[in-house]
Amino acid sequence: MSKQRKNNPSAVRKKRQSELLSDHYVPPPQDFSPIQRRVVEWLLRRSRIERILIVSFIALMIALVVVVLFYTVDNRFLLAESGESIPLILYVPVIFATILGLVIYLLGWRYLVNIYEADESAPNVILWYLGVGVLATFINCGWILNVISVLNNPI
Repeated sequence: MSKQRKNNPSAVRKKRQSELLSDHYVPPPQDFSPIQRRVVEWLLRRSRIERILIVSFIALMIALVVVVLFYTVDNRFLLAESGESIPLILYVPVIFATILGLVIYLLGWRYLVNIYEADESAPNVILWYLGVGVLATFINCGWILNVISVLNNPI
């Protein structure tokens, strides 16, 4: 039984991953509060797939909030007049949000997933990234609640 544990691929992989992480670990600065330090350390201790999912979710939330804010500010583009074709200008916010989402994803990949290339500014970028992601999530949740309340009210 002990020989089987020694040759467990998962245990070997986790040991190798912890050795690699210890070589490339960038500790949070000393001027961080204990909560900030714990958030950064908690995130960097997550597995790679968990960090990828976190980065994907935040990039999606930020891209969605850009589209929501654009159509909230200028809602005349939501519906074309009867019989009109949809002009190309209507796709600009969606294209912009898609490109911005990709850039945000790549930024998150650089600092949260691919921590081997992280530098001394990584803990600050991680906190900003998470903060903007949480803010975007709250804005999107508020928008969803607003849409639900509008849909539940009869005209």
